Amino acid sequence: LRYMGQQNRVGNADTVKALGAASLPDDTLVFLGDVWARFDIVKMLEFHRSHQGLATLALRKPEKDDDAQTVVMGPSRRVVSFPEYPSDDPAAMAAVPVWIIRRQLLHHVPDEGPSSFLKDVFPAVLRAANPNSRVHVAAIGADGQGFSDLHNISKHAQAAFVGFCD
Repeated sequence: LRYMGQQNRVGNADTVKALGAASLPDDTLVFLGDVWARFDIVKMLEFHRSHQGLATLALRKPEKDDDAQTVVMGPSRRVVSFPEYPSDDPAAMAAVPVWIIRRQLLHHVPDEGPSSFLKDVFPAVLRAANPNSRVHVAAIGADGQGFSDLHNISKHAQAAFVGFCD
């Protein structure tokens, strides 16, 4: 387990890349610190290892006034687009900031400037790939499982209390 907090205002992809690609295992779980999640990580890892994509994203149904990045899946659970939210596409799902990435994905993170996996890196991988390539992003649904983007310490405390009482 390695934890790296952001010292400056950089994107989450920059932070992971700063750990050094050579020091990371082939498959790395990226879990943002302001997320409260209860889900089957073993199922997600098994799915990730069943395909050759560069990443696996956890998705959930979008909620009203949701500010989460939206994702549309196509056949074989491949991500086909990252539309602006809110999306009119009935197939659009909300991305949970929990991903499993392959080390090779870090080659798609720019060397300069802040970079976000959801807003920059994953969409760039989709734009660069042809439909039959191994360079793709896949997603697994996480419906019925608990995810919250907490953003602040009071929401963390509330989630911890609720989780402790469950």
